[in-house]
Amino acid sequence: YNSSKPDKPTRLNVIANDLRQGDRTQCEGEPVTCTLWVENLPAEYEYVFDVRGKNADIDQLGEATSAKVIVPPGDPPRPKNLSMIAGKLDAPDPQTQHAFAISRKMFDDSNGDIIEYTVVLGSPKEIESAVRTRQAWRTVSMEAVVPAHPVTPDHWNPFDKDPRNLEEDPMSCKKFEEDSATLICVLGTQSCSEATLPCNGPLRPGTAYAMYIIGRTRGGEMPTAPEEFRTLYIEPVQGKGGAVVGGIVTALLLMALVFGGAIYILRAKNRKKQASQERTSADTSQLGNSLVHLVHLSTVNGSARKEADVSVEYGMPEDNHRSPVVQDINKPILKCNFEAQMQMMKKDSAYRFSDEYERLVELSPQYPSEAARDPANSKKNRFTNIHPFDKSRVPLSVVGNDEKSSYINASFVQGCNGAREYIAAQGPNLTTINDFWRMIWEHDIQIIIMLTQCVEGNKKKCEKYWPDEGKEHVYGTVQVRNEASQRRDDFILTECLVKSDDSSKWRSVQHVFFTGWRDHGTPETPEILIKFVRTCQGMFGPRRGIEPPILVHCSAGVGRTGTFIALDCCLQKLETQDDIDIFHLVLGLRECRRSMVQNEVQYVYLYECVNAVIQEAAKGASNDEPIYQNLEELNAVPN
Repeated sequence: YNSSKPDKPTRLNVIANDLRQGDRTQCEGEPVTCTLWVENLPAEYEYVFDVRGKNADIDQLGEATSAKVIVPPGDPPRPKNLSMIAGKLDAPDPQTQHAFAISRKMFDDSNGDIIEYTVVLGSPKEIESAVRTRQAWRTVSMEAVVPAHPVTPDHWNPFDKDPRNLEEDPMSCKKFEEDSATLICVLGTQSCSEATLPCNGPLRPGTAYAMYIIGRTRGGEMPTAPEEFRTLYIEPVQGKGGAVVGGIVTALLLMALVFGGAIYILRAKNRKKQASQERTSADTSQLGNSLVHLVHLSTVNGSARKEADVSVEYGMPEDNHRSPVVQDINKPILKCNFEAQMQMMKKDSAYRFSDEYERLVELSPQYPSEAARDPANSKKNRFTNIHPFDKSRVPLSVVGNDEKSSYINASFVQGCNGAREYIAAQGPNLTTINDFWRMIWEHDIQIIIMLTQCVEGNKKKCEKYWPDEGKEHVYGTVQVRNEASQRRDDFILTECLVKSDDSSKWRSVQHVFFTGWRDHGTPETPEILIKFVRTCQGMFGPRRGIEPPILVHCSAGVGRTGTFIALDCCLQKLETQDDIDIFHLVLGLRECRRSMVQNEVQYVYLYECVNAVIQEAAKGASNDEPIYQNLEELNAVPN
């Protein structure tokens, strides 16, 4: 059987012995039900299977039963690198632009048609960090180390455009003379000074960059490996009278420097005075031996702007074992002052929130992730820029002699009660479903919190890794039985029984599927997530730090997962403390797994949740009745 696109019926004969014992089948239950796995079928095509039975002593086949199957799209296979598509290319202005090739041959369409592409650009040390979106291009481009950000518009596909209109494309793509399936596109062709990302703005001369391309099907996506390049820098040419002009320029620069220095000192004093009045959370406590100066912000037309004369150092690259250390201006906020502090931070286009979140990103550590980067484990990672740190990754037992079988994209996360209170994991893909259940068994997981839909916006976010109600399924070496499911307002509770093939004991596992976090961003109101977290806390029971980890996952295992874990910790702290420190709480989560609470929107939402809880308590409202009234019923799953 081959994997070419079907243009005529293909017959595949399977005898009874194959169906019962073949390595492409799985039989279970009474009466016996057998499943046949047919591999390498191109996606997004309809296939008709005729199934006939044959008894051992009878030559004739039974009547055919037909089944129609449409193979759904999935993540594209690992693509070719950019450098394999074409050699060195010249951009119109090599100081502020860079030319690259994109080809139809770059991504294999066996898992579905490639319907759109995204080009991501950033500094080499930031290219595999979380991609910034919907921010002002000016803000991103002015950062000393350019963060990863998209430069192509949403749903960009240069191959679907009329060739006569390619000049209108923001990437200025043109056909490559040597290969009709390849286009030559250019970075840096747009004027983006007032634009919001994505935008293809000019590059900096003489600067190192990295880029990659994401190819998307209707069911998933896959990036190319990042590749680096450097824009050209040309020294200014000195003409006649250059020495005289140079002397005059030097004198003017010295005068400007003296004048500018005086202004800077005055402004610095004003900023210091303003900071002492505005930032009730400011102090100068140090986290370590090294010092990194923070970037002060001023407002221009209501938007945040970094002062160019304040030095900044950024987080260490992933291959450096040290966590970045900076002088810190954040400290806990008293509950009685929290609402006023939050409202102050929301003023002037909420630039103070942007300031605080940028500091969080700069402080976030980048520990090694060698296991995740091993090519043998690449298919186990849903995203190329979300890797668990080696120091906190969740290990699995080694299967046979395959040392790589111990890897799964999941991290131990410290909570209020223990160093391994949670496991934050990515949503399983087709490659990792069996490993996911093996992790649940080996680490004695009793509760799974799922925060993503399997498909959102026509994109696959997570595979359905549990059996339907009343069904039983074997995932590798782990047998899972769905005893019962109950649907609530914003979640579905499923009671499962789990058993490994080397054990006779069944364990109970609760699967809590939160449906109130639809698509992107955050739930509609703080109360929705607060209620859900409190309900989960009732299921968790008392926590002393010796219980098995609580497994939490979304798609990447950092954004919604980080927000849920952070709010769970905040609610616990609010019960026993008079203040709360969201900044350092999230920073602590990022010590365990990168990009926890993945974007500024989720970070602000976390503040809003905490404020809602504080205001609720201040009004004397009781949450016991609405939150826990059905908890006893919730845990009483019928047999």
